[in-house]
Parts: sequence; structure tokens; C-alpha cells
Amino acid sequence: MKNSQEGYFLDLTGDASCSIQIALFDMDNEKHKKKEDFISNFKVSKVFISKYGTNIRYFLNSKLSPLNEANFELNTVLKGTKYDNSDYWIFIHEFSHIIWVTYRENFRSVSSTKLLNSDVGWGCTIRVGQMLLMSLLKRHLSNPDYDLILKIQENLESAPYSLHKITELGLEYDKKPGDWYSPSTMGYILTLLLENSPIAKLKCFISMNCALYRDQILSLAYNFSVDMIKSVCKCIPNEYEDLGIMCGGCGKRIGIAKWENAIFIQVPIMLGMRGILPEYIDTLKSILDQPSCVGIIGGKPRMALFIVGYTSDSLIVLDPHLVQPAARSEIEFKQLLSSYYCRSPMLIPFNQIEGSFNVGFYIENEEMWNKLERFLERDSRLKGVITIRDKEFSEDSEIMEIIHSGGMF
Repeated sequence: MKNSQEGYFLDLTGDASCSIQIALFDMDNEKHKKKEDFISNFKVSKVFISKYGTNIRYFLNSKLSPLNEANFELNTVLKGTKYDNSDYWIFIHEFSHIIWVTYRENFRSVSSTKLLNSDVGWGCTIRVGQMLLMSLLKRHLSNPDYDLILKIQENLESAPYSLHKITELGLEYDKKPGDWYSPSTMGYILTLLLENSPIAKLKCFISMNCALYRDQILSLAYNFSVDMIKSVCKCIPNEYEDLGIMCGGCGKRIGIAKWENAIFIQVPIMLGMRGILPEYIDTLKSILDQPSCVGIIGGKPRMALFIVGYTSDSLIVLDPHLVQPAARSEIEFKQLLSSYYCRSPMLIPFNQIEGSFNVGFYIENEEMWNKLERFLERDSRLKGVITIRDKEFSEDSEIMEIIHSGGMF
């Protein structure tokens, strides 16, 4: 064990093959030694084949569909910012500062019943979820990237957002270590992760039905109960700290707002049963146009990708399908820090993208919330995929009240 600022690294620098045999087999039983040696060697060979096959596919994809200076075009978008066709190197500078999380190997096992020290073949959505989380925390915190990346280290037992912590929470969704996650499942687990290891002045909201509810989001932002939000005047904006004055229009109390917390909003959406439907391509572009969008979990079938922007006919993505070593000590972590950045943007044509996504927004203050509201209410490209409502209609009495008043919902 080696000490670190936030905990302990588990030192795995010993003989890996010996460790594998100890973990998998009872070597005291001479009768089964040859058979078990064969199984051990077969499993190790299988891991090697999977690793190198994965890396070969990654490098082929990066060469076959790169975004480079030659094909960089006007109005390329990266995280809500549009770039001119002469801004390629500015774009690359911004892109290369996004924290990139990929498959890792040779970390402490994520399973108590079998040796599982790599996430090759099953952990891509988790890695994309970690990229979304890192993108969020870079916006919210002033910490250097070094500190943020420490929070996801596989061999750092105190790391609050590691693969191990995520697979523990996955059990609540009937996901065992080694199971593949959908974008929506990853969204719910990210919410639980941040509830279990909270960040100061940051609250989470995840939509269950593609709708955002003002009362719930404002309750999180202002540190008021939902009932309090419902009881105050909404005729005038910014009225949530009670002044003891009654509104002449609605008869409710008037106050002054004070935005306390930033909000991490996640919205799982479906834009097609398999691939994305052509009519929703502009919808996805409109979401990526928003400065509040911190990224999207999406990808190809059974192949998660982190979506951060677009060109005219393709999405700009970071691909987690590259196998890299996990840091086994603090010294190794410093040496591997550069492996958490990518300078080669990859393009995926819209017609190759699956229709399931988890969209992430970061709302820091009321101005950002108002801009997101206007987008959700007025942008025709959104086609009603994400809606905004005053409150959630969870009680029959509320629905009947609207019907009796002649309202629609």
C-alpha cells in the first residue's frame, strides 16, 4: 500500500501471473495443477486477445474517421461554442482539455467472486459516464484536473467516483460487475454517486419522462421545499425569500429569490428505436448548441461514446475503447496523467448512431436556467423531445383541478 493525499493506492507491482493464479486457483492441490495451469493460461491469453483486438479497432476507427484541419468546417460546434473554419487549432486546444476516460487494466478486482481486473468489453458506458462527470466537475469546481482525475482512480480505494464505486451502485439496478450499462442506467447511477459523495453547492435532477419540473428544480436551487415553491407568487420572477407581502393578482406571498446551488440535470431520451431518426438530427444538434450542455452519453449499438459536438453530418466524440494501464502507485499516476487527454477528435456519422442518449446540463445560476427554459419552450428544432412544466402531475386531484379549470396538459 502506498500513501496518497486522498487515501491509499493498492500496490499491484508484483508478479501479475502469480497474483492471477493465487486469486483463481487452489495451487495446493497437485492433482488439478496441470488442468488449472491450462485454464489460467487460456484466460490470460483471452484477455490479451481482447485487449489488442480492442486497441486495433480503436486505432483503425481513429484513422478512418478523424476530424482534422483538412475537413474542419464552418459552424463546427464543441460544447455549445461554434467555430469558424479557420479556428481549427483553437478548437483542438479546447478539445484536448476535455478529460478522456478509457478502458483500464491491472486494477484491483471489482468482483469478490472472480478476478475481474479490467473493464474491457463491458465498461464503456461507465467510462463515458465518468467523462460526463469530469466535464461537470470541471465546470463546477476550480480544482486542477489532477485532483478531479484522482477521484476516479481504480486502485485508489478512497476514490469516490471510481469504477468500483459505480459497480457497487450498479447492484441496485441488477447490474453485476462485468455487465454492460445503458445510457439511462448510467444516468441514474451518476445521480446516486453524487448523492453518496456530494459536492458542495451542487444538486442533481434526473428526468423520468423527458420533462423538467420547475418546482423541483427551483426547490434544489433555492434550498426550499417544493411546497414552499408552490405557495409563493409566480406572477413576478425572483420571489422565493418571503417578504410577507401578498400579490394582488394571485393572492400568494411575494419574496426575493436567492439562487444557492448549481444543478446537474440529466435527461435520458430516445430519438429512435435503433438508429437516430433523421428528423431528430437537428434536435440533437440543438441540444449540443446549448452552453449549459456538458456532454451526452450515446454511441453505436453496445458501444458507448461521449458526444461533445457536431459537424454538418457527424457527431464529435471521445471513444473510451482504448485499453490503458491503471495507475498502481502515486508515481505511476503522475506518469499516466497525460493518458487522460486526447488530441484526436473522432467523427461518427449521424446514420451510425443509436437512438438512446443521456443528456447532461449544468445550470450554475438563474441566468443559465432562464436560457435553458427559453430553449425548451421556444426552439422548434427540439420537437417536444424535452419539455418543461411547472410541476409533476402525480396526484389525481391536481389533474382534476386542471380539467375543471378548462386547462390542458
